[in-house]
Amino acid sequence: MSNNDLFFATFIGEYVQVVTKLTTTFTQENEEGLITHVNNIIIDGFLLDQDDLYYYLGQTSDAISSTIKIDDVSIVNISPTPDIFREILDNAEIPENKESFN
Repeated sequence: MSNNDLFFATFIGEYVQVVTKLTTTFTQENEEGLITHVNNIIIDGFLLDQDDLYYYLGQTSDAISSTIKIDDVSIVNISPTPDIFREILDNAEIPENKESFN
């Protein structure tokens, strides 16, 4: 079994977190001066397919929503499937006062 076959057999259909070699940079000012932060871009989703150039991920297990060039991948981890109710609560607006609750 090739490394590519082993990778695919291990991760296909799993909800994964992919740490890429791609980075984003931002600068923050504090009392000591400017600090530059460099963070790797992380993409998550179900690994649905792959070809010679790309991994195909989906936010659901049946539709591709993003691709990642294989050469840009640094680390792949199997992650817990996101809980849809937790996601709804995390994205809900916080009421301004008790009267705003429904």
